[in-house]
Formats: sequence, C-alpha cells, structure tokens
Amino acid sequence: MTISNADRRSLRARANRLKSNINVGREGVNDAIVQMIRNAFTKTDLIKVRIHSESGPESDEIAKALALAIPCNLIARTGHVATLHRQIENPDISE
Repeated sequence: MTISNADRRSLRARANRLKSNINVGREGVNDAIVQMIRNAFTKTDLIKVRIHSESGPESDEIAKALALAIPCNLIARTGHVATLHRQIENPDISE
C-alpha cells in the first residue's frame, strides 16, 4: 500500500507526540519482535520503534526488514527511531 506525501506528512506530525515503546535489539528482527508489533497494531495504527544498532544505515535496514515482515508502511526513520503505520481493520459492527 502506497501512502501519498500529504498522508505521510500528517502521520509524521501525529508521530511527534508518540514515544517509542518497542525496542529492537542488536540481534535485529526476530519472530518475537514481529509478533509484538503486530499485537500493538491491533490497538493503534501508528507505532514508533527504537532500534539499537551501531549505525544509521544498519537502522535503516532493520526498519525496512520490520516493514516487510509485519507488513506495514515505514513512514520515517529519524536517528534510531522508526515510525511504522498500518491501517486498522475495523470489525463489522452489527446494529
């Protein structure tokens, strides 16, 4: 799913108020981290993830791997923090 530039700007603005509450260690992406992020996406559509790595390019690779594994959209990576977005699937509401 592609996101327009206007939507990306809007999501980045919303993400400014968020704190990263999920940490990815130096070992990188594993099944436990992916499942934790998928569970977090059941409650919200925007998540910040702190990536503990040695360099910016390494953080970039980990952020892209997370986006592919989940699947979700990588909105931005600033320093060692990645902002991820996934559309929440609304359950059917019966009247």
